Amino acid sequence: MAHSVGFTQIDNHGGSQSFFTFGEFALNRKTWPDGWDTYARIVARLHEEGIGSIFHTYAFFIDKHSKYVQPVPDPRLDAFRSFTLAEDLTADAKEVPVTESTAAMTTVTGFFEHNSVVLHVGDELITFGGASKEPPWRFTKVQRGALGTKAAAHARGDKARHLKECFGLFVPDVESTLFTEIAARHAEIVDQCGFDGIYLDAIDGSSILRGNDECWYWADKFVVEIQKHLKKPVGMEMSAMWHHFWQYRTRWQAWDYPQRGQAQYIDMHASGVNGNLLLPLHLGWWDFQSFNPPQIDTAFPEMIQYLGAKLIGWDAGISLTAGLDRKRLAKIPLLRRDAEILRTCEGLRHAGAFDEAAKAKLREPGKAFLLSTNAAGQTRFRRLETLAHVASEPWSLAWKATNAFGEQPLKLRLESLMAAAAFQSTGAVLIADFGTNMTSWKQTAADGVTFSVAAVPDGTHAPAVLLTATNAGKVPRNAAWTRLTHEFVPPLNLEKQQALGLWIEGDGQGELIAVRLESPQHLAYGAIADRYVAVDFTGPRYLPLVETESWRWSNYQWNDGKSMYNAYRETIRYDVVSSVSVWYQNLPPGRTVKCRVGPIKALPMVQATLKNPALTVNGERIEFPVELPSGGWLEYNGGDDFAVFGSNGELLGRQSLKGTPPRLRAGENRMELVCPSAPEPAPRVKVSVFSQGEEI
Repeated sequence: MAHSVGFTQIDNHGGSQSFFTFGEFALNRKTWPDGWDTYARIVARLHEEGIGSIFHTYAFFIDKHSKYVQPVPDPRLDAFRSFTLAEDLTADAKEVPVTESTAAMTTVTGFFEHNSVVLHVGDELITFGGASKEPPWRFTKVQRGALGTKAAAHARGDKARHLKECFGLFVPDVESTLFTEIAARHAEIVDQCGFDGIYLDAIDGSSILRGNDECWYWADKFVVEIQKHLKKPVGMEMSAMWHHFWQYRTRWQAWDYPQRGQAQYIDMHASGVNGNLLLPLHLGWWDFQSFNPPQIDTAFPEMIQYLGAKLIGWDAGISLTAGLDRKRLAKIPLLRRDAEILRTCEGLRHAGAFDEAAKAKLREPGKAFLLSTNAAGQTRFRRLETLAHVASEPWSLAWKATNAFGEQPLKLRLESLMAAAAFQSTGAVLIADFGTNMTSWKQTAADGVTFSVAAVPDGTHAPAVLLTATNAGKVPRNAAWTRLTHEFVPPLNLEKQQALGLWIEGDGQGELIAVRLESPQHLAYGAIADRYVAVDFTGPRYLPLVETESWRWSNYQWNDGKSMYNAYRETIRYDVVSSVSVWYQNLPPGRTVKCRVGPIKALPMVQATLKNPALTVNGERIEFPVELPSGGWLEYNGGDDFAVFGSNGELLGRQSLKGTPPRLRAGENRMELVCPSAPEPAPRVKVSVFSQGEEI
């Protein structure tokens, strides 16, 4: 299986009882009856096939199912603070009275949150669901004998330790023997099994140990402790980089994969790779995405070829964060297609098929390439531009596509996207009613930008607010923004309304209007769900906004405290939407923009069917006699037929084209999509025209 997808190492990621628990590293004996001795035989068999094996842990973090937690919690587990029992505690007490203040205690937990709801008293763990904000101080809604421990009586004056937790895991007291014990256990298992490397994931959470000022020290100490016990050197990678890691690590820059805006993310990742560290370059973890709107971009073949070209250009490795097993590849044929492309690119990279001049071109940011076979039978790359356009409303059905290369046969993909329910549908949820609720909106703006909001009458299609902004030119245009933010208390459940609809009356000055949804930090890790509208039009338009996007986020400065992961990787929780914000961005310097914006509604995403679409290119019409439900697509590569695919990339067949195949002219091409009238909802179509250039 590893050979079939072109990978030469397998990363063994623990963290569950079904595999091995973190901290203790207890291997599941049902699957591996001889424990790590069984796994040593597996590693040896992989080595026979030239496949390396990596031991992947969460560094010093400790699973709640490990022997250090249950049935008796280890006293060497670390704690944020200790409380003193204010009175004797019976084994069935429903509250835990303490002498110290609990006013600052919170029950907010999450993957990245440094907090727990666990108290350690004697040999018992107690979880709490609340804490008093005024005397008498006490923990409430408690569960006794939690996490596999046994409820017991405790005496007044006993200590209740509030255990440290991050990533849903406990940590050892760094000044105890437990810290070094876990490090030594790493080395013991690596030596026993013959692992070729160690991946210390989660070591970026070292600030949980003794704060930000000391995190580098304790992380370094943990790595050194492992190295002291290893019998032979192995590769090592960590999820963070401090100075003293350098002499031990053998790979660098393993960022997590993007969910959308993949090409832009790859280029930003590549630009951050520091070759001066003299380490093999690594363009991070990767996964293949299939149709899953609105927050996920499908990883079509041209996207994987973009990735493969950058890997060759930078001579960088890649890792998969999700396994490609036979079941997954059979269910989603698109992934098999993607994996084969990546395998081909990796084969070319390892074979040294491209010289330095060609590699310099392949790694150029924003430049895309297509794998092709030349006249000599060699697998090479050709320059590729993807001219993409989404057609839905009547005003979007005609557009222009500029071909930067010479005249060539037309090649394209038509995707049937998800549609949005009607603005007046019964399932719609009003999330921004500017005309009646402006006092609840917080206004902010970039330096030198003034901003005003004026309510206007709301008719059937008339916008409800006039947004006026002036950019004095103190900041670059792409950093000139305004923001209106409204918090939802309590958060909204929009799980069934993941699309948006609004009216905008534009002024044609090229500013960007962005609508952003967010969820609480501890639940969605700061994720943003943005929809953008370029105001390159005048007059009113209704805009159904379905897919969230990232690729334009990095073109602008938002001053929003967000990182690349927030924009490209993480996803919001539509069942817990805590805020909506409306932005002006890219404001022209020295000018005033004025747009009327209507109420914004969250709308249900709905399936639509694209029936018998026709495309006119420079007056020449071709018809595709096909029905494509949302998620399906067709690929036309010139000639007299086209291929039809389902939402998972399964080939549904080939069909004959109607009409004379047009050619794509050099320079500007006039495009028009014609969709026969259909009952609601009207289909939304993404047309991607592929323009090919010179061979590299």
